[in-house]
Amino acid sequence: MALQSVPGTFSATRQRAVSSSSPASTRGRNCACSGDEHEHDADGGAPPLVRCGQRDEEHPDEADRDPLQLARAGTAPEQDRREHGDEHGLGAGDHPGRGRRDPLLRDRRDRLFGILNGIDYEVMNPATDKYIAQNYDAEHPEKRSPNKLALQQEAGLTVDAAVPLVGIISRLTDQKGFDILADVIDHLLDLDLQFVVLGTGDPHYHEMFSRVAQAYAGKAAVFLTFNAELAQKIYAGADLFLMPSRFEPCGLGQMIAMRYGSVPVVRATGGLADTVRDFDPRSGEGNGFSFEPYDRWALFAAIMRAVENFKYKDTWRKLQVRGMSADFSWSASARKYIDLYHRALAACGQQIKLEDYAVVKKEGKPS
Repeated sequence: MALQSVPGTFSATRQRAVSSSSPASTRGRNCACSGDEHEHDADGGAPPLVRCGQRDEEHPDEADRDPLQLARAGTAPEQDRREHGDEHGLGAGDHPGRGRRDPLLRDRRDRLFGILNGIDYEVMNPATDKYIAQNYDAEHPEKRSPNKLALQQEAGLTVDAAVPLVGIISRLTDQKGFDILADVIDHLLDLDLQFVVLGTGDPHYHEMFSRVAQAYAGKAAVFLTFNAELAQKIYAGADLFLMPSRFEPCGLGQMIAMRYGSVPVVRATGGLADTVRDFDPRSGEGNGFSFEPYDRWALFAAIMRAVENFKYKDTWRKLQVRGMSADFSWSASARKYIDLYHRALAACGQQIKLEDYAVVKKEGKPS
C-alpha cells in the first residue's frame, strides 16, 4: 500500500532547498508512511510549520529539532478538507512498530489516502502463463481444473478434485499470521482438505511445517524455498489462498490469487481489507472470506466457511470469476495517483489540466 497525504505542506528543511520562484515551491510533498482507518478529525487548524509550500518564518528551524518533523510536516492538515480514500488501507492500528508516529497519523487520518499497489497483468495472466498446466481466463474458468490436479500430483498430494486445496506463498513469520495458524493447523488437517506451502522464514516455522508435512503425508506439501514457477502453479491450482496476516499494508498475494481464480481467505487488515470483501451467502456479495479478530479460532472459522461454500460449485464459480474479473492492475492504481495529485494541487489553489500529465490514455482515461 502506497500512502499519500494530500501534499500542501513542506518541511522547513526541504523548503530551504526550493526557490520561491520555482513552480515546485507552491507544491507539496508526498508522505510515504502508514496510517490508520479514516475518520474525520474535528481539528481543522492550520499546520504549525508550513502551508501550501510556504515556510512559517516564526518557526524556521522547527523541523530540524526532531527528524519526525519531516513526516509531521507532510501530514499536517490544510484549512480546507479533502475527502479520504480507502477505509482500511492505512492499517495503522495493527502495526506493532509504528511507535511515535501513531498519534500523529491518527490525528491526521483525514489527510491520508491509501492507494493500493498493482500487479503486472501481462506477467500475471493465466491465459498466457507458460508455467501452468492449462491456460484459462475469466470467460472460461472451467479450464482451470487441470491445474489443480497437476499441482496435487507434483506436490505429492492425493489427486482428488473434490478435496479443497489451500495454498500459501509467503514469508514464514509472525507478521504473516503463522503463529495463529500453528495453533489450528492440526485441527484443519484432520478435516477433508489439503495444504501446499511455499516460502522461507523463521526457523521454528520451518520446523513446524516440516513436521506437518511428515505427519500428514498426502494432505500437506511444504516447499521451504522460493520458486517462481511453483508459485504460479499454486496460484493456478489452489482452491483457496490463505493470508492470515497480523498486519499487511497492501499485500500482493491475494490480488494475484484472485487474478488466477484462487479464492482468498484473509484477516481483514490493511490492504487485505481493501481488496477482499467477505462473502455473504444471503446476498451473494463478496469475493473471498475474511475474519477480524487476530485469533486462531476466528481463522479456523473463516477457513471452515470457505470449505463449506466450496461444496456449492455454482457459488464457488461465481466467487472465482468475480475475483478474476476485478482490476488490480497498475493502470488502476495510476489513475488513483493522478486523481490524488489533482486534489493536492487544487488544495493549493492551482488549476491543472489532465493533458499536463504525460500519461497514456485508454478509452478516455489515463492508464
